[in-house]
Amino acid sequence: MGLRARRFARRREFRTRDGAIALRELGLPALACLGLLIVGVAVLRGDMIAIYGLVIVIAALLTTASWNAWLLLVPDDEPAG
Repeated sequence: MGLRARRFARRREFRTRDGAIALRELGLPALACLGLLIVGVAVLRGDMIAIYGLVIVIAALLTTASWNAWLLLVPDDEPAG
C-alpha cells in the first residue's frame, strides 16, 4: 500500500472512528450488562435454559476486552495535543 493510500485510509478511519468507538466502548458493554440482567432474572424465575444466553454475554464482553487490549498495545500515530 502506497503512502497516499495509507494517508487516505487514515483520514477515512478518523472520520468514521467516533461512531464506531462509541458503539464499541459504550454500546457493546451496555448491551452485555443488559443481557446479563435479563439472563439473571430468567434464571431466578426458574428458566434454566436461559443460561445459554450467557454465551452471548461473555462473547460480547471478551470482544470488548480484547479490542481494548489491542488499543493499548498499538500506539496511535496522531500527535498528542
